[in-house]
Amino acid sequence: MKYKKLFILSAFFSVLLFLLSIWSFFYSETNDQSLGDNKNIKVVNYAGPLFGEIYDPLVGSIKSLQELKSIIYQVIEENKLSGIEIPIYIDDLLRKKFLHGSSSISLSGNWLLQFIDKTFPAKEITFSLSPNDIAKSNRAICSQQAVLFQELVKEFGFEYESVGFDIPLLEPVRGDADNEFNHYASAVKVENDWYYFDSNLEPEYDRRSSDIYTEILAGESARLSKLYPKYKWAEIKEGMVYNSNRNVFPAKNGLLIQQISKIISYYGWLVFLVISYLFYRLSKK
Repeated sequence: MKYKKLFILSAFFSVLLFLLSIWSFFYSETNDQSLGDNKNIKVVNYAGPLFGEIYDPLVGSIKSLQELKSIIYQVIEENKLSGIEIPIYIDDLLRKKFLHGSSSISLSGNWLLQFIDKTFPAKEITFSLSPNDIAKSNRAICSQQAVLFQELVKEFGFEYESVGFDIPLLEPVRGDADNEFNHYASAVKVENDWYYFDSNLEPEYDRRSSDIYTEILAGESARLSKLYPKYKWAEIKEGMVYNSNRNVFPAKNGLLIQQISKIISYYGWLVFLVISYLFYRLSKK
């Protein structure tokens, strides 16, 4: 009798998860704003470029990480690029590739991720976190561009780290989510020095100067104001500008959640089906 009840319970969960999977293939409530043929794009209120978009539709049409890498390899070879010239070129390429906005992964079939997104919308768990997924779109926010930038400089043997900003503002800036400068960028080590890169906000500065990154980490208001002139800082305290994730993929936890939720959504019903079959066999003995 015990195995029969377990069989019924596991069979019920198998059917339930199967129906949820089928339902989520046909239902994906989203406020995405499509751009071209990409249906998984949304425009979000994050910091946008300072001086207008440096966008090239030809570069924006690139749909794969491997194609981006191939282009970089070709340009490096043809132009004999070396040292700091390589991350500068990668930065230029990403400035041309992306418009302001965010690409989201497809929720089709992934009912568990849809549930997580509805329960914790502030976590923005549906935003593309894999470099492969980010490269498919022509829209990306600061963290997505940093993920892709770091993946590309890693390909060419550079050390890298993430640079985060969480600075209160004297007044809100149009297009920002709130009255804070919440931003994400990258730094690259070339020989013995570190250099700052921000393909999202596209600031104008000497990318060959390692002193700039030192000043940024020190929270020097004058330097930050030169980089981002439309922002008025209230006060920059220790810890409001920080580096992290040196030579480590910066979104590993979020990406893991996306991957696990997809596996559970797609194959969870099958696991319970096998379990129910085993309990069925045991109930017949």
